[in-house]
Amino acid sequence: MREVREHEQALNKRGIRLVQIVDMEGYSYKELMYKPGLDYILQTQKIFDENYPEMLHSVIIINAPRVFSVLFNLVKPLISKETQAKMSVYGPNEDEWKAVIREKFDVTKFPKRWGGSREGSDLFCSQDTEVWPDGPLPLKFFSKGMNKSLRKKF
Repeated sequence: MREVREHEQALNKRGIRLVQIVDMEGYSYKELMYKPGLDYILQTQKIFDENYPEMLHSVIIINAPRVFSVLFNLVKPLISKETQAKMSVYGPNEDEWKAVIREKFDVTKFPKRWGGSREGSDLFCSQDTEVWPDGPLPLKFFSKGMNKSLRKKF
């Protein structure tokens, strides 16, 4: 929150809000059902809901496999109604979810991979500190555990 306040002061602008993009490309049923991962996501969202309720602008889940909608309906009751209203889920149709991102957001802030126009050293702008405020991220962070055919796309 200190960093957010500093950014707000530097920009002379109140109300900086987060946009989360959850790219599920390549996720298997087994990975979606990984209990420690689910617990972490739910706990993190609970902390944000309870402590920073107005900070979240949107959660956009893209490339969701078909089984995700079934699993999402199981955990939905554990997510506040306010947060649910900020969530959108899209399947693998890139044209659909990229159009939504372009319509709702300043695409200069998003990597091309997610419908934006920001150029970077790779598809995720992993070295761009405006996209990743905590500092550069190695590309292996994005592709660790991906099968070889999917990794070739990146």
